[in-house]
Amino acid sequence: APGQVLPDHRNASRVLITVTAGGGELTVDGAGARVIDTGSCVQLDPGVLHALAAGERGMTVEVLLVAACCPSC
Repeated sequence: APGQVLPDHRNASRVLITVTAGGGELTVDGAGARVIDTGSCVQLDPGVLHALAAGERGMTVEVLLVAACCPSC
């Protein structure tokens, strides 16, 4: 919904976030906030602190948690 916030959190897995509608901001620890919009795709390493905030149009995201494929992942 417009203005909705998913506060700071971490995931144990690699995360792939794709914006399927609308837009807003993604805040990543150490990198600050960046605008994301329909079609944006962002990959985050395991354990990275991040948050999402929907803009005026709201935002729909698809989130995939990606298991490590090998010990170096």
